Amino acid sequence: MSKNKKIIIILFIALFLIGGVWLLLNSRLKCKLIYGKNICNFYEMMETINSDSEKSDFKKAMQLCAEMENVPKKDSCFEYIAEIVSTYDKEKAKEACENIQGFDEANSQENCYSRIEYVNDLPNSYLDEAAGFTIRYPADYLVDTSYKYQGLGPDKNISGVKFTIPETLALGTNLSSYDTGVSVEIIPAVRNCNAGLFIYGNTDVQTINENGIYYSFASTNEGAAGNFYEEKVWALPGTHPCLAVRYFIHSTNIANYPEGTISEFDRASLIKQFDKIKHSLTVQQLSFFENLSCKEMYNNIENDIKNANYCETDSDCDILILGGEYIDWGCYHFINKAVDKDQFYKKMDIYSKQCSEMIDLCVPAPAVQCLAHKCVSAEEE
Repeated sequence: MSKNKKIIIILFIALFLIGGVWLLLNSRLKCKLIYGKNICNFYEMMETINSDSEKSDFKKAMQLCAEMENVPKKDSCFEYIAEIVSTYDKEKAKEACENIQGFDEANSQENCYSRIEYVNDLPNSYLDEAAGFTIRYPADYLVDTSYKYQGLGPDKNISGVKFTIPETLALGTNLSSYDTGVSVEIIPAVRNCNAGLFIYGNTDVQTINENGIYYSFASTNEGAAGNFYEEKVWALPGTHPCLAVRYFIHSTNIANYPEGTISEFDRASLIKQFDKIKHSLTVQQLSFFENLSCKEMYNNIENDIKNANYCETDSDCDILILGGEYIDWGCYHFINKAVDKDQFYKKMDIYSKQCSEMIDLCVPAPAVQCLAHKCVSAEEE
């Protein structure tokens, strides 16, 4: 027998043995050998956790996330669990949040806690494509898309959108439901976006950090004829047009009412609800995005993806195909079909050029369906 024939026979036997061993391996091990632990564990976790508590294996899902080695994907894994289980078990959702390590010193645990709080509290979403932002708000708030802030004086109105509290929230208290609410306001063509542009007079403007986001902040308090007006403004430096979130709280002097007829409004509870609305704001402006750090870019895109997942029927759902240079956010995500996919790809292009070191290893995306107002894999039942 020639030497070449012997080599061919040996190679054939080796391939046969390798093929036999491969057939004996379970699908999970095969996936890890081909695609790596991070990707396989993440998508197995998505199949393990469910918005129906009886169909979820919380312990197994948590273990799958814990075994992952890449910190950003591991954090995303725990955050995904927290968001899904928060609809029926807040304690388990908090447990998932507590396992987040934090990507590049970002306050990911705090972001996770905020997210599970407003998943159910802020079911509605508002998009302003021209100004480049989305924000979520409670179902019973009134939306005024023609809103103009008039507190700066004649001919100095600021346009935007306002979310006013419902009458039921102020009923029996000294809080006014006429104008109390949260607004997102827009000033075009300014070089230095800061809170001082949105507040009348010489107010103290500060730079503050909330959940890894830097704001320009200013506030004012006024009283007149038994009425009190409290305003707080968080502007986003680097946005073009300049964007700011305003809290406007109008209350009356409780001493002016007969004793026992009304009660003092719960200011702490109101601020907590307003904070949830503010923290749900995501900015799509590329000029703003380009000036962010890697950690801020990553968190910004993560929030965009999560806010884009909402639905009423299966026909509302679509798949955002990732992988390749977009692998930092996985291989695919489920989103509402009305959302512009290009906004994600443009941001990810910027991030991948400046920050990404991931390798592309992806499995095909499954079919999609609408379940409990979220787009999920059609394999879930």
